[in-house]
Amino acid sequence: MDVEVINSLINNSTWSTLDNAAVYKFANGKDVYINGNTHYDYTINRNNNRIVMILGAAKKYYVNFINDFTLEFYNAKEKFRIRPESNL
Repeated sequence: MDVEVINSLINNSTWSTLDNAAVYKFANGKDVYINGNTHYDYTINRNNNRIVMILGAAKKYYVNFINDFTLEFYNAKEKFRIRPESNL
């Protein structure tokens, strides 16, 4: 999966975790709002043949493309999947 494809999937869209515990609103190709009140700048890059999303200065997640309706994010501390809100 290509970084540009992931960016085009999430940009200016709203995604939720599978259990609806968190809502991620991606905007302007660089902003993400979590549950409407927490804001991070984000970037998505390729690092050692893996897609990586960096939130703010410290949070780093590897990204797996599951299908057009599911992305998986994980690091050493947590793992979760998100889907576009319209597909829940």
